[in-house]
Amino acid sequence: LKIKDGRDASHILALEIGCGVGWHPIQYVLENPNVLMIAIERTREKYEKFVRRLVLHKDVDQRLAAVHSDAIHFLDQNLPNHCLDEVWLLYPNPELKHPKKRWFQSPFFPRLLQLTKPTAQIYFATNIESYAADCLEWAPRLGLAIIRYETIQKNLHPNFQPRTHFEKKYLERGETIHNFVLGHEPLNL
Repeated sequence: LKIKDGRDASHILALEIGCGVGWHPIQYVLENPNVLMIAIERTREKYEKFVRRLVLHKDVDQRLAAVHSDAIHFLDQNLPNHCLDEVWLLYPNPELKHPKKRWFQSPFFPRLLQLTKPTAQIYFATNIESYAADCLEWAPRLGLAIIRYETIQKNLHPNFQPRTHFEKKYLERGETIHNFVLGHEPLNL
């Protein structure tokens, strides 16, 4: 899969890193006919479940690319700068013992930002309070504005529809979800 400039401007190019068994990317593409999505999963078992699930959804197979790879290597080799409209990081590994390996502190994150358009939005969710605090601290350092930040709890938000298996599990356990939408800070010219 190589993404080139010049695609139909009516389509949004989205990326999900760590998509697990594919629940979110499949539903998202089904609900948004103008979205083309690259969904990356590194774990073989989860990726194989994703592919089996994707086979059941022939209506999205032209708009959803399932990729079994390490995201860092795949993205660096296959995407041009400024091509992504959306990035989804839903419940990434919280690296409890190694917080400096979290996305916002990783050496690759500035490269990921180079792949996004100036108008791109980054969707980030975690159930780990310290990871949410990381986002609040590091987003401005990386030139990102916090467009929206909300906490979600099942008892306070009974109509919230989980996007992933992890999200469903966390809400059922009574945990708080920290949900962010980030965007590039506007340049002051």
